[in-house]
Amino acid sequence: MLEQRLSEQLVNQFIEDDAIWFPGIEELQQYALSQVTIDGLFLEFGVWNGDSIRRIAKQVKGPVHGFDSFRGLPEKWTDGYEEGMFSRDGILPDVPGNVELHVGWFEDTLSVFVRSHSGPVAFVNIDSDLYSSAATVLHELGDRIVPGTVILFDDYFNFPEWQFGEFRAWNEHVHRHKIRYRFFGLSGNNSTDRSFNQYGRVAIVVE
Repeated sequence: MLEQRLSEQLVNQFIEDDAIWFPGIEELQQYALSQVTIDGLFLEFGVWNGDSIRRIAKQVKGPVHGFDSFRGLPEKWTDGYEEGMFSRDGILPDVPGNVELHVGWFEDTLSVFVRSHSGPVAFVNIDSDLYSSAATVLHELGDRIVPGTVILFDDYFNFPEWQFGEFRAWNEHVHRHKIRYRFFGLSGNNSTDRSFNQYGRVAIVVE
C-alpha cells in the first residue's frame, strides 16, 4: 500500500490530468507513434532483444535507427542491474529491413550519426536506463529535438534513485535549451491504474 501511495503521488506531482494511461508499454508506444506530426528521424536508444524496435518499424513506413552496444550496461544502474546486465555478447537481434542498427556505445556512434543524417527528431525511444547514457543521447541530439518531437522514456521514475536517471538527464536538457513540453501518455509494468507498480514509462511531446 505504501508503494502504491508513493506511485500515485509521483503521478499527481508530474503528470498532467489529461495524460492517457495505458496498461503496458506496447499500447503506450503505439499511441506515442500515432502522435508524431512532423517529418524527421525515428530513433531508439537501447535495442537489446529488438522487441521494441520491431514494433516501431512495423508502424513506421520509413527508416528506423537503433543504437546499442549489445554488450549490456556500461556501468551499474540500480540494485540488481549491474554492469553488463542486458548483454547479448555482441549478437544482434533480428530486425526488419527498414531498421538500421548502429552498434557501439552511444558516445561513439551517435556523434557520427548526427554528422551524416540531417533533419529533426520526429520520434525517439530512450531506453538507456542510465543517467550518463540518456545525457549523452540528449546532448548529441541537441537542437534536433524541436517542437513536435515525441519522446518515450522507458524508465523515467518510480524506482530506487529515479531522480538521478533519465529523469535528471531530461530535466537538465529542458533547462539548458529552454524547452516547453507536456506529458500525454504513461504506463507502468502492466499495471491497471494511474499508479505505477514498477518503473514509470512516459510519453512527452515538445511544444
